[in-house]
Amino acid sequence: MEEQRFLETILGFSKPWHIVSVVQADDKVEIKLDFPRGTRFVCPNCGKENTAYDTKWKKYRHLDLWQYQTFLQVRVPRIKCCKNKETVEVEWLRKGSKFTQMMEAHILEMAKSGSISKQAKILRITDTRMWRVILYNVNKSRSRLKEN
Repeated sequence: MEEQRFLETILGFSKPWHIVSVVQADDKVEIKLDFPRGTRFVCPNCGKENTAYDTKWKKYRHLDLWQYQTFLQVRVPRIKCCKNKETVEVEWLRKGSKFTQMMEAHILEMAKSGSISKQAKILRITDTRMWRVILYNVNKSRSRLKEN
């Protein structure tokens, strides 16, 4: 149990998320995350709390743990609320991305260090996926500048 709490801490997860299983094969680690039945989640539109009516398992790339490529299998809940069905926003994931926010921050740091194709090889992702993260964040920054 101590190992599980240790992993949850270093990976940056907090309640209601908890590790269900950790499977290591070759150079990869897959960590399965879930939440307790009856957990209440906030509607991204109105802020009202609701319980999940269904879920969908999604896979995300996280920062490598030691030399292992790390993937998260997350049971992402959906709720019924003001605008019918809403997928819950998970604070450590960006909607539409296949990376955790920690991984995206690492990708942006690596992008400062040189050739994108070389950095992508080090991260063991495609340069196309790396460029998507970079361009999303550049466009987000430009939008903020236009607002001010």
